[in-house]
Amino acid sequence: MFALHIYPAYEEDETVELTIPECESKSKPFVGQIFPNLDVGCEFYDDYAELCGFTSRKSTSTKDDDDFGMYKVRTFIEGHNHAMVPTVSRHLMPVNRNVTPVHEMWITSAIKANIGPIRSFRMYREIMGECEDIGCVSNDFKNFVRDLNVYALDSDAHMILQTFMNKKELGNGFQYFYDVDDENRLRRLIWTDEVSVKNYKYLVKLCPSTQHTIPTVIGNCSNRYKMIFTPFTGRDNHGKCLSFGAAIISREDVDSYSWVLEKFVECVGNAPPLLITDQDPGLKKAVAAVWPQTRHRYCTWHITMKVAEKMPQRLRDSTEFKTNFGNFVWSEFDEPAVFEENWKNLMDEYDLSDNRWFSDMFDDRSHWIPAYFRDVSMSGLFRTTSLSESENSYFKRALEAQRHNYHKTTFADETRVLPMKTRLKIEKHAATIYTNNIFKEVKSWKKMEKFKPKLTSFEVGSSK
Repeated sequence: MFALHIYPAYEEDETVELTIPECESKSKPFVGQIFPNLDVGCEFYDDYAELCGFTSRKSTSTKDDDDFGMYKVRTFIEGHNHAMVPTVSRHLMPVNRNVTPVHEMWITSAIKANIGPIRSFRMYREIMGECEDIGCVSNDFKNFVRDLNVYALDSDAHMILQTFMNKKELGNGFQYFYDVDDENRLRRLIWTDEVSVKNYKYLVKLCPSTQHTIPTVIGNCSNRYKMIFTPFTGRDNHGKCLSFGAAIISREDVDSYSWVLEKFVECVGNAPPLLITDQDPGLKKAVAAVWPQTRHRYCTWHITMKVAEKMPQRLRDSTEFKTNFGNFVWSEFDEPAVFEENWKNLMDEYDLSDNRWFSDMFDDRSHWIPAYFRDVSMSGLFRTTSLSESENSYFKRALEAQRHNYHKTTFADETRVLPMKTRLKIEKHAATIYTNNIFKEVKSWKKMEKFKPKLTSFEVGSSK
């Protein structure tokens, strides 16, 4: 028979006054008590500990040779060298705290919505009403997320590839490609689905020439894995984000970008007529090599942010310079020759001819100055930040949210008629052609100001 020795975890000290737990005798262990197995004995003592207000733990056991399978209490020391936990605080004891499957489902759902453990605990507390009704504390939520991250640390790449493989096996048009390095670590991944491909092909079919293009935006966003998130984004008929696909890469170099561009064409069938990106030298070379027929333009917002950093300190408070710079740099109506003359005059006037960054930007003017894209319809993508940044946000939450918003906006178009500003037949006709969002832009007398960056004030921010 096995022997159970029950005693508090402390060294004996005759100078310390011991506390004797109070409870009914039927709930208290006693020497000679027999249990059919160890689990039953531990459960009995845990119930006793919870009832009295202290925490129990299991140490070791010894076995007698005269019997087998049964457990008998041989030693029971009842006194404790600490006070018992009061009833009002006993829900905080480890024995009374447990992250249940319901908690786990709640926490993982919150993670998918980009909600951290502390905030998700507060939301759960609001639902339950009282803290003691939750069944655990905020640290338990945090520890569960920590353990979940540790579990996924070495298998996250396998998990996402397994998920993508399952999606592809469903036969719903989901496509993905991936690449690993010499150590079999995931370094490149691109994916798209049937809806994204149909949207891309439909819009390119509507606007097949470079005269009327549906621009595609590539935006970058890093994360805790040090991977670069690269979504392909367009603009739908409501002026909102439209996803064509996405990729993650471990390095921003020519080889990685070339791989992504090649696989994107495999997914959707052909390269876009126009591509808008930030000023990444590796991406610039990759586009020229892989998509030679695609017009490549830089995002004007990224350049605007860099102007604030690169301009001399003496001009950062100059409203006159900012106004003059913006008036001709962002004009879509000037010819290239007019822009070049205005640029030279501005550099001479403010003594910036020897400024390296402004000189480099002038040499690269065909990639970002609107005067060099007068033959291309930008489809409202004069500035791309709102699209690329919100696209990153959509993928962090769920792509379904973007498509739900599209249906919501379409429903509003079908059920709401915007008021007319005039009695002109052309305005009524336009209302039948455009969606509500685009119709508002067309009616606005200050429409062009929306696409003209305001350079009367600069923000100094980080940039690549």
